[in-house]
Amino acid sequence: MQRSEDEAPVEADVVSDQGRAPSQAYEVSGLVFAARTLFAFMLGALAGTLIRRTVPAVAVTVAAWLAAVVPSMIWLRHLIEKPVTLLATAGAERTPIALELSNANSISLGTNAPQGAWEIARWTQDAAGHHLSSSGIFALLQKANVNLGPPAGGPAQAGPTRGVPAPGIDSFLTWLGEHGYRLGVSYQPASRFWHFQGVEAAAYVVLALLCAAANVWWIRRRTA
Repeated sequence: MQRSEDEAPVEADVVSDQGRAPSQAYEVSGLVFAARTLFAFMLGALAGTLIRRTVPAVAVTVAAWLAAVVPSMIWLRHLIEKPVTLLATAGAERTPIALELSNANSISLGTNAPQGAWEIARWTQDAAGHHLSSSGIFALLQKANVNLGPPAGGPAQAGPTRGVPAPGIDSFLTWLGEHGYRLGVSYQPASRFWHFQGVEAAAYVVLALLCAAANVWWIRRRTA
């Protein structure tokens, strides 16, 4: 799914709670947090029934809980629904610029996701559709004599207050646009917050019910 630079910016219709970033709000609010808690409780009850020793049961519970939760956070959650892709011509009017220099060897240049959206990735794309690596972006910046200044350590709008002279970056972006470069970002819209919460929470509830069923079965088997 692509949106052109001529379309109006997409506005987020759900914002993160209490000023948290979307990913932070997702982890500590809504259905997922409650479902994870239920899963942890049922998993701990099952481990306690099987092992019958407190410390080993706690260790097994923590390890098993992390084994289920971490893959969901890093890999599985993004499979619930395909992210939206936004591409814009570099230097075009109303194109927000996102420039992130995380260390001396890593840089990303792209456009911004709508406010409140969950940003997945950003990139610079050449005329052939290839995404530039950090070294490729550095090479283009050096060719244009753009001085980044000290690493900012986070996303920023290009401008003098972040160590990037506005005239230099503006001419650089104009040059990119003239040579067919486009700025991209992929994100999950804020409107999908509750859909993602419902799907992931349902999975944790199913795991909790399986743990509860296994616990009941083991107790009955042992007392039979």
